[in-house]
Amino acid sequence: MTMPLSLPLNRSDVMAQLDRLLRVYNRPAHAPPEVLEFATDYAQICGELTTAQFTGAVDAYLKSAGRWFPKPGELLALGKGIARGSGPASGLQGQYDDWEKNAWQDPATGRWTPCPVCDARMGEHLVAITREGNQIYRLLILHNAALHWKAGVAFTMGAAPGTGGGRYEHKVRDQRPSAAPPPIQADA
Repeated sequence: MTMPLSLPLNRSDVMAQLDRLLRVYNRPAHAPPEVLEFATDYAQICGELTTAQFTGAVDAYLKSAGRWFPKPGELLALGKGIARGSGPASGLQGQYDDWEKNAWQDPATGRWTPCPVCDARMGEHLVAITREGNQIYRLLILHNAALHWKAGVAFTMGAAPGTGGGRYEHKVRDQRPSAAPPPIQADA
């Protein structure tokens, strides 16, 4: 099966998609007054996307519960996750499911890969401090909840394999020793 040719993003494609967005959302007050300059800003920031990916990002944003005109970075993040094929793994939800099923790694190389929705990466995060002052870290991914919400793709908070497993809660108990109360003075 051959893949359809995806053309690089150009300013006229961006202008057409921005027109679609302007039918639903108000033009941002801080946007440049010239329509061409406005489209150029989006084309430069989202330039690594293809026309199909940018169109898909606008589609995804229009279907989301977004309340304001999207920023270029939001469309770039959504566009990066647009699937290029068809089948069970097509779409952003399918890509996310495959990514999570593969334990956040590239099956071929075993290296950590970023989240296909929000581009979050695996990293060490402090989860506890022992009484001795030692810091305990856990490998986990801190997703951008706003981008997931806009894309309509929920994320889990599972821990990385080999780090204790289970669900990671965003709570840290303070285990540092408390100060001892002053000794009671005996009256003489």
